[in-house]
Amino acid sequence: MARILKTTFTLVGAVAGAGFVSGRELVSFFGGRAEIHILLLAFFLFFFFFYVLLSAGRKYGSFSSLTVRLFGRAAGAVHALFLISSFILTTAMLAGVNALAPTFAPWIAVLTAVACFFIVSRGIRGVKMLNAFLTPCIVIYLVVSLAGEGNYAISLCPLNAGMDILFCVLYVCMNAFLSAPVIVDLGAELTASDKGKREAVFSALLPSLVLVGLMFLVLSSVGATEGAAERILPLLAVLQNAQLFPLALFGGIVTSLSSAYYPLHTAASRFRNQTKKNAARLSLLAAASFCAGWGLGHIVSFVYPALGIFGFLFLTSVVLDRQFFQKNDKEIHHARQKA
Repeated sequence: MARILKTTFTLVGAVAGAGFVSGRELVSFFGGRAEIHILLLAFFLFFFFFYVLLSAGRKYGSFSSLTVRLFGRAAGAVHALFLISSFILTTAMLAGVNALAPTFAPWIAVLTAVACFFIVSRGIRGVKMLNAFLTPCIVIYLVVSLAGEGNYAISLCPLNAGMDILFCVLYVCMNAFLSAPVIVDLGAELTASDKGKREAVFSALLPSLVLVGLMFLVLSSVGATEGAAERILPLLAVLQNAQLFPLALFGGIVTSLSSAYYPLHTAASRFRNQTKKNAARLSLLAAASFCAGWGLGHIVSFVYPALGIFGFLFLTSVVLDRQFFQKNDKEIHHARQKA
């Protein structure tokens, strides 16, 4: 149970970053409306892709092994795409820090990046420990604060069903795609037995419920507050009197930043010299801190939808591997036994 809860906190923390907690990301993809049928679709997609990626981790043992299996010689190009995507997400999180405390920009982002470096230096264990501490606090605060507001706008009739479904799919695929290295490595810690399979099911189910529940509260609250959807940080307009909101937003940024930076930190392990490893890691964080000056809104509006498309293609490959190639593996194994 403890492992399931740690995995749940890590997955929720990976998704609920600056764009999620501020409401900016959700408004960009969902139009600032809490449409019940779209949220149900989001729950199903989160659960399905989380489970598929956790199962892939159980099967292959690491994210690098998964990409080699799926893409063969092209695995290097896929890794490069993931590193670029991770860099973009790292930049977005640091841009969120600057937007939260513009008076102290860009130094507040630099200090946050340095803190992230030391946390992720402990590997996936460091990411899990951070999320186990911060994510429950963020979730409890958002639920209590938004439930206390009591203003909700719920939509039962879709305004544009086709586009709503498309952006919902892109949003879930983007988050599953960007979190894939962390999710697969978490899945590698699960056993290959039936117990491990049950843990994978609950480790996918619980974060999906929490995320969609938070999405409902954020979107319905933003939709009920006039002018909130047009703000850079929409939820800040909803909780104007909530003094702890900036801390919750900062906590969400840190948890997502750790998951976003994790693949970049791991990639630098190819250097044998520890000094070169750390120099490469700190250089990446410095570059991300510099690029964060572009602003959170621009990154969310223009770059995130493209990452959703990449995510859809990658996750489709993982699903096909599970449904098609796994069946072939069993047939080959059965043929070998018969021979």
